[in-house]
Amino acid sequence: MLSELFLYRFSGWLLTAVWLFLSFQALRRRGAWNGKYRYFLVFLLSISVIELVAAITAPLLSNNLFLDYPYITIEFVMLGLFLARIIDIGFITRLVNIASVLFVLFQIANAFWLQGLESYNSYGEYVNNAYLFMLSVWALTVLYRQNLGRSILAVRDAWFVLGILGIYLLIAVIDFLYDMALPYQNDHFLYVVLISGNFLKSGLLMLYYKGIRMMPRSR
Repeated sequence: MLSELFLYRFSGWLLTAVWLFLSFQALRRRGAWNGKYRYFLVFLLSISVIELVAAITAPLLSNNLFLDYPYITIEFVMLGLFLARIIDIGFITRLVNIASVLFVLFQIANAFWLQGLESYNSYGEYVNNAYLFMLSVWALTVLYRQNLGRSILAVRDAWFVLGILGIYLLIAVIDFLYDMALPYQNDHFLYVVLISGNFLKSGLLMLYYKGIRMMPRSR
């Protein structure tokens, strides 16, 4: 059990370190984050700060699940706006703008009147995963059609979209396995799910790194 707890904490620290590394790399190219890329930069920097706060407060607070609310809201809004600009269809952009406002209101209601700040924000998580998964599939399809005859891996935006697609598909699978195992109160299996999720997410974040490296450096 102690080794599992250590691995869980280590995997969490690794994930935080990867987020901070990505933010550092992005800031080295800060002059390149214009247009739709501003949304991705705000997402990246904000999530890195929240991950760092979560890592610091985890051993100090009995419950820091309240951090899920800004975390998930930022993902939904900023990545949604980023993907909508890639899809670049007028009514989709309007729908994403409306969805962003509605989701913020929903998150406020969920935090204070539904699940509460001290409970896992599963409602927001499920909606966010499904939303970003669908948008990223659409965005990837658009990029593929725009680059026929060219490797999709040579397209900078594709790396960001593949990262979003892979990460939120992974989160959906991890959440499903966790929810299935929770009633059985098998701590060993729960640790395996959570630790594996952290390590796999750390690896998938490198897709973002590939996209960041393709951004022009600031002079």
